[in-house]
Amino acid sequence: MLTSSTRFLRRLLAVGATLTLAVGLAGAAPAVAAARDDGTQPLPGYTISNPPLAPLVIDGATTTVRQGVHAHTGFIIETPARWNGDLVMWAHGYRGQGTVLSPEPPAYDLRQRMLAQGYAWASSSYDRNGYDIRSGVLGTRELADFFADTVKRPRRVLIAGVSMGGHIIGRSLEQYPGYYDGALPMCGVLGDQELFDFFLDYNLVAQALAGVRAYPTPDDYLTNAVPRIQMALGLADLKPGGPDTTNDLGKQLRAITVERSGGPRPGADAAFAVWKDFLFSITVTDGGDSPAQRPGQLATNLLTRYSPNSP
Repeated sequence: MLTSSTRFLRRLLAVGATLTLAVGLAGAAPAVAAARDDGTQPLPGYTISNPPLAPLVIDGATTTVRQGVHAHTGFIIETPARWNGDLVMWAHGYRGQGTVLSPEPPAYDLRQRMLAQGYAWASSSYDRNGYDIRSGVLGTRELADFFADTVKRPRRVLIAGVSMGGHIIGRSLEQYPGYYDGALPMCGVLGDQELFDFFLDYNLVAQALAGVRAYPTPDDYLTNAVPRIQMALGLADLKPGGPDTTNDLGKQLRAITVERSGGPRPGADAAFAVWKDFLFSITVTDGGDSPAQRPGQLATNLLTRYSPNSP
C-alpha cells in the first residue's frame, strides 16, 4: 500500500510531466541558437571610436589607462599610481545625432587635476547618441559597476559632467539614490523639458520672422529651410568675433533668443553668433518614438509670449 507521501510525490511528477509536455508542444518549432549578446559590440547602426589615450605622469608615476567596450558602450578608465580610493564618473554632453560613439576624458583640465589629487575617473560613450538621458544614466552606472568588478570597489563614487551630462547627473541621483556620494553638474541642463521649449522657440520664431514655414521640421530642414531662413535674417555670414551682419529681423531673433534664455547679460549678443547654427540643428532627429528621438513630444510654446514684438 502506498504511503500518503508517495502518492503526493507521484502526483507532483505527473503534473510536472504534463507541464513539460505542454511547454514542449508550444515550442515545437526547431530551436535556433541565438547569438550571445555579451555587450562587447555597439548596438546596430553604431560604431565606436576609442583611440588609445596616452597615460599621464603624476608625481613621477605613470597612470593606468584601461579602454574597451562594455554594455555596448566605449569606455575609458584611468587610475593614478597613488589612488585615494575615490572614483569620479564623467558624464559627457550632447553629441548630436551621429552614429559614432566615443568616450571622452574629463574636460577643462579636470583630468590632470583629479589624477593629481588621487582620484580615478571613468567615462562612458553611452550606447547611443541623441539627447538620450536614459542611455547616459544607465551607461554611467554600468561602467561604475564594471570598475568595481574589474579594478577595485571604490571607497566613494562621485559623478561630474557638463551640459546634457548635468541632466544625466540629476536623473542619476533620482534613479539611484545613495549610489553616488557627490555630484558636480556644470552648466547642467536641469530645467528638464524647458530646454526643449527653448529649442522649439528658437526655430519657430526664426521661421516666422523669415516667412519660411517648416514645422514640423522636414527631412531637408538643414539643407533647404535653414539656409533660406539665415539668408532672410542676415545670419548666413554672421561669424563669432566678426561684424554684425544681421538685419532688423535677425536682430529681433537675437533679442528674443536672449530673452528666452534668461534675459540680457554680458556676452549674450556675442554668444548668439556662436550658437545660432547649433540651435537649428538640435531640432533634427533620427525618428523613433521616445522623447530623446522626438523632443517635440515634450516641447510646447503654449501661452508663450515673445518679446521684443517689433519690427
